[in-house]
Amino acid sequence: MRIKLAKIIKSARREFSCLELDSAMSFIKPYQYFEAKAKGLLLKEGDLVPGDTVEVEFRHNEWIITGLLPRRNQVFRNLQRENKKKF
Repeated sequence: MRIKLAKIIKSARREFSCLELDSAMSFIKPYQYFEAKAKGLLLKEGDLVPGDTVEVEFRHNEWIITGLLPRRNQVFRNLQRENKKKF
């Protein structure tokens, strides 16, 4: 199945609402919302946050997030207790 580009609009623990970015040769209506799940290392490596551009693929009757594209910009805050930055 062909990999698509999408932008995360809303996030939960493992499920994300995404907006389709590449509408050419679309299987769903152009620029539609759909639910995608993240599995494996994507959840362990870093936080997927709204605004991230991701690669999604349709496998086993559901959309799966397969990759995270580099962020263009970031907004973060310092967490005093944990001594780290949160995006």
